[in-house]
Amino acid sequence: MQWGFSLPQGLSSVKVRDLIKEELENDLLPLFMEDKILGFAQMTQMIQEGENDILLEIIKELKQEFERTSLLVIPGFQDKVAGWPKPLPDFLEKMVISRALKEKRLVVALDPGLGKTVIGWALAALIPGTVLILVPADLVRDWLAKARHYFRQFPQDVCVVSSVGKRVSPKLQEEIKKARVVITTPGLIINRQESNTEPLSDFGKILVEKQFQALVVDEAHEYRNLKTKSSQALLALERQMDGLDIVTLLTATPHHREPADAAILAALCLPQEFSNPRAY
Repeated sequence: MQWGFSLPQGLSSVKVRDLIKEELENDLLPLFMEDKILGFAQMTQMIQEGENDILLEIIKELKQEFERTSLLVIPGFQDKVAGWPKPLPDFLEKMVISRALKEKRLVVALDPGLGKTVIGWALAALIPGTVLILVPADLVRDWLAKARHYFRQFPQDVCVVSSVGKRVSPKLQEEIKKARVVITTPGLIINRQESNTEPLSDFGKILVEKQFQALVVDEAHEYRNLKTKSSQALLALERQMDGLDIVTLLTATPHHREPADAAILAALCLPQEFSNPRAY
C-alpha cells in the first residue's frame, strides 16, 4: 500500500503523530468496510514491509484498535436486518460507536443513510447508565421503527415522550424516573412562556433532575442558530446535568455557511474550552 502523505519534520511530536494516525485510519477504513479480512491482511503486509519505526508503531496500534472494533457486540441487537446486505452494525458504525465511548464527547458527521440512527441506538444499548435521546418530532416514529428492526426485542427500559400537557403528570414523571433511556423531542424542553426568561420548560427541568449520564442529539445542525429557543434550551439542559459524561451529536451537515454554525457543537463537546459559544 502506498503512503498517501509525505512524512513531515518533527515526526515525534504528538500532534503530528495523531494526524498521521488519522490519515492512515481514513485510508484503511474503506477497505475494512468492504471486507475486514482483506483489511487485516493489508495491515499485516504493511507491518511486514514497513521500515519506519514510528509508522510501524502507528499501524500496530491501529490494527489493535480495529481488532477491538471488529469484536464489538451490541446487547440485544440482531446480527442483520432483513433485506439489508450489511451486518448490524457495520464496521464504520462500530468505529464511530467505539470512538464515541472512548472520546466521551463527539460530533458524528455522516451523510444520510450511513448509520446515525444505528449509532444512536447502539450507544443507548451499550452505555450502562441513563441515556437521553433528543430527536426532531417528525423523526421519532422513524427512530422507533428502526429500533424494532435493530433489536431482537424492543427494550423495556425505554420511555418515549412525544407530547406533554400543560403540566407534567405524576404518572409520566414516574415513568421517566424508572426508565433507563428516554427518547423525546427538543420542542418539549423549551420554555414558551414569554414572561419567563428561563430557557427550560417544566418538562425540561424534570429531565435535568434525572441527571442523565449520556445525551444523544439527532439532527444537531438544527441548533446552529444560537438565538433560537431550542438552542438555548439545549445548552441549558447540558450545562445543568452535572453527571453528564457522554455527549454524541448526530448530523449530516455540521457546517453550513459560517464558522459560527459549529459554535454550539463546540460548546456541547468542549464545554470547558467554549463555555460561551458566542466566543467560538
